[in-house]
Amino acid sequence: MDMEHFTVEELKQMVESQHLLDSMEEIGPERRRELVAIVRVLAELARENRVAREYLDRRLVGVAHSLPSEVETFRACYLDGGQQESARQIGRRLHMDTCTVHRHNRRVMEALLVYVFGIYGVFQDKASRGV
Repeated sequence: MDMEHFTVEELKQMVESQHLLDSMEEIGPERRRELVAIVRVLAELARENRVAREYLDRRLVGVAHSLPSEVETFRACYLDGGQQESARQIGRRLHMDTCTVHRHNRRVMEALLVYVFGIYGVFQDKASRGV
C-alpha cells in the first residue's frame, strides 16, 4: 500500500479505526444468543407490523448476497404473507426438512446481528469484560 496516495486526515482515520478494533473482542456465545433472541422477536413482530417488516427487509439485502437460500427461507417464515405457516409447511413448500428451515433461520438471524446492532452485534469492548 503506497502511503503517498493518502491524505493526513485519511491516515489519522485509519489509525483511529485500528485503535478501535484493537480495543474490541468478539462477543461470547451467551451474548450472541441474547442478540439473536432480540432479532427473533423483531422477526416475529414483522409478521404483523409493517415498519418492522420493512426494517428487516432493508437489512436482508446485505445478507442475501452470501446466504440466498437461507434468506428465502427466512422471508417465507417471517415476512411473506399474513398467515403464519409452520416450519413443516414451509419445508414442504421449499422442499427441505424442518431442521433445515430452522438452521436457515438461525443463520440469517446471526448474519443480521451486524446489520441490526452495528459493530456491537459482533464485537464488544475488551474493557467491559475486565480484560
